[in-house]
Amino acid sequence: MEIIVFPSVYNQTKESWLEDNTVIISGTISNKDGEYKVICNEVKTLSLAIIKDLKTKLQKINENIQASAKNLYIFFKNVVTAQTISKLNQILSSCNGSNKVFLAVPIDEKRFRKIETNFFADFNNRELQKELQSITEVKFVKLM
Repeated sequence: MEIIVFPSVYNQTKESWLEDNTVIISGTISNKDGEYKVICNEVKTLSLAIIKDLKTKLQKINENIQASAKNLYIFFKNVVTAQTISKLNQILSSCNGSNKVFLAVPIDEKRFRKIETNFFADFNNRELQKELQSITEVKFVKLM
């Protein structure tokens, strides 16, 4: 993709435009002439500090999105055994939270049966996530 850098931006960011530098560009997308281009407003040389800052910001955004979701779904790889149901009951009975828990049991490769439970849990509880992932039949846990 072509990036357009005007002289005023270039003069402020000359050190970032060295060969072999990896940069992050903030700008406006233009579709003039039928080709997408980025009009550069700001550029930063990629560094570990910027990566850590970006990672922190993305984690906060992800947590905010997840907090606005209401239901916690536990997806399974295959049919759920009585032993798994017993273990889930034990884990979820000790939890409190605002996310209603649903089980997603596979019908075939592409479809799942949604089963509502009477449990509520906190999706952001790392210990709960570890316990659920320790169950071999659990494929993944997701807020939706």
